[in-house]
Amino acid sequence: MADLVQENHPFKKPMIVFDFDKTLTYRDTTLPFLAFGLSPMLSMFCHISYYSLALLVKMQILDVLRLKQLMVNWRFKGFDDHAWKLHCKAFSAVIKTNSIYNQTNWNQSNLVVASASFKEVLLHLFPSSVLVIGSVVEIEKKISITKHAMGEQKAKFLRAEGIESFDRLYTDSLADLPLMKMAREVVWVKGDQQELLSHQKINNWLKKN
Repeated sequence: MADLVQENHPFKKPMIVFDFDKTLTYRDTTLPFLAFGLSPMLSMFCHISYYSLALLVKMQILDVLRLKQLMVNWRFKGFDDHAWKLHCKAFSAVIKTNSIYNQTNWNQSNLVVASASFKEVLLHLFPSSVLVIGSVVEIEKKISITKHAMGEQKAKFLRAEGIESFDRLYTDSLADLPLMKMAREVVWVKGDQQELLSHQKINNWLKKN
């Protein structure tokens, strides 16, 4: 399968950055991505394993990257690069997007999608004019998550693209606080609802975190 490519991105103002999971979708896609294509019994095992590890994350025994790496190792054991890309493409077709995604003109050249979701999935959902920043895997003897675009790492990947600041951020998560520092304004998303956050509210979150 040929690799999907993106255009070069000399941005024009205003620059808008979107998170993906629960910002442009109705639910987080991590677990559905892992369970996609499994038999009912294996899907149940996948759910039990994921929620068990998520509990360890909540208890601060594991971090999110370690959870994902353990689950990816189990789910995609024996996959080669071609099989991985086929899985990502097939899963992208069943993601339920929300009204923000559906009503946005994605053919503009000033849009960025920055997400901890796998980049290989995201590339099927946006035209090449959109800069997509996502988590990346490499498959050699085993599958490894080499880039995890979450929190401060997401901000680091934006800076690596020459983006030090931007005009608007759409997000649903406090994990994007590092991006809120870079944005002139922040739109908080919940389902199909949007709220323009006050600077005072953002500053209060930053002080608490």
